[in-house]
Amino acid sequence: MSFSRKQPAAGLEKYINCYWIIEDEEEKPVQQKIIPDGYPEVVFHSGDAYRIQLYREWQLQEKALIAGQIRKFFFLETTGRSSVFAVKFQPAAVTHLFGIDMDGLTDKVIPIHETGNPRLNDFQQTIFSARDHHEMIRAADKYFLEVPVKNLNDTIDQIINHIIDSNGDVTINALVSKFYLTERQLQRLFKKYIGLSPKFYTRVIRFNYIFELAPNQTLTLSAVVSLAGYYDQSHFIRNFKSFTGEDPSKYIFEENSLANFFLNKK
Repeated sequence: MSFSRKQPAAGLEKYINCYWIIEDEEEKPVQQKIIPDGYPEVVFHSGDAYRIQLYREWQLQEKALIAGQIRKFFFLETTGRSSVFAVKFQPAAVTHLFGIDMDGLTDKVIPIHETGNPRLNDFQQTIFSARDHHEMIRAADKYFLEVPVKNLNDTIDQIINHIIDSNGDVTINALVSKFYLTERQLQRLFKKYIGLSPKFYTRVIRFNYIFELAPNQTLTLSAVVSLAGYYDQSHFIRNFKSFTGEDPSKYIFEENSLANFFLNKK
């Protein structure tokens, strides 16, 4: 299974983190764990559909999906040949571009048609009209360069950028003070544009930073814990287990997996 990441056209970085692609001719089922990374996305299957275990039951997914913020790991499984094109949006971009309140998508991966959103339906038709992944990238670039922005709020983007630049090591009091907001105003912004509380979102971003640090073989576990902004190793281990279901000492950061591909952004 091969994973690749492509950058959007110049001018789209504010809204699109990247496009990502999966290609695999192997028809034997392969199971992958997906771990929270703090970014919503739309996913299109031009190959065989995937199965998902987001809660307890396995379900067959449809071919065009939107995924909101997730708070814990879940599993995907191939049902045959994989051919996937996806848009990983910047954290607040789904609301900016499509006018969707993100709290309704928290912990959900749903078919695009279930949103009832005309712009998302138009985008789905645009992508499935393309013949291959190269055309899909060009079509997506053209679509997002031309689509008018519905809900531009620079404040939420500035807050998110600050959290990411801080690798999640920032307090709610510091955010409130820096951006001249009340805590209630901050909570409302995050509910609409992100779908998570600001405190939980900083946890996700801080957790992400582990995947930048851990593969560095010169760093000890204690150094990773400290650099990632955790109080102590027990706090770090609890946080890691809550997002992955695994102990960090047993997690394979070098494994060729979807989770590592998403979280290690190099």
